[in-house]
Amino acid sequence: MLGSPFRRRRLRHHRRDAERGAALVETGLVAMPLLIMALGLVEFGLMWSDKMALDRASRSAARVAAQLGDDEQADREALRALVSNLQAQDRVEIEYVVVFELVAGKMVPACEVVVHGLPHCNQYPASSLADLDDDSAWGCRAGAHDSWWCPTDRESELHDPVDLGVLIVAKRDGVTGLFGDEFDLESETIFRLNPIHR
Repeated sequence: MLGSPFRRRRLRHHRRDAERGAALVETGLVAMPLLIMALGLVEFGLMWSDKMALDRASRSAARVAAQLGDDEQADREALRALVSNLQAQDRVEIEYVVVFELVAGKMVPACEVVVHGLPHCNQYPASSLADLDDDSAWGCRAGAHDSWWCPTDRESELHDPVDLGVLIVAKRDGVTGLFGDEFDLESETIFRLNPIHR
């Protein structure tokens, strides 16, 4: 005999409490990995979106520079197109942009390092993007942002085409912080300059 009804009721309550405690522990064990997976999906989804926006901006800038060809304002207008395409991406911070000529099918390796004086590229640090409306900072004059590989020196003939590329190097802040505080993003696009018709 189990004893009094009071004792049987206590045993039933004890079993229910133990089951509830086990369910709570199991929920905690399953919820943590699910939460980390959900945060990972959010982080990498946002990074993918930012990378796609950077690719779009790179294509837009390269297209504008290629269409304008040897126009003195080609790089300036290309950078304006780039900035316009990235306005909604507040997590992306541009470090520098390189407008370059392909030599032997690839970018001159020194163009990836931000130094001035190279004949086949212009490097634009983020600070130069703030000068897009300042006419004195552009125009291929000595000290101008675009003076190293002046757009007016770009001659693309039908028999000797020039390929122009745009490389964007940027950083992106992490959203969740679980996978790092900052991510590096890069995008490169190459277009053939429109031939000069004389």
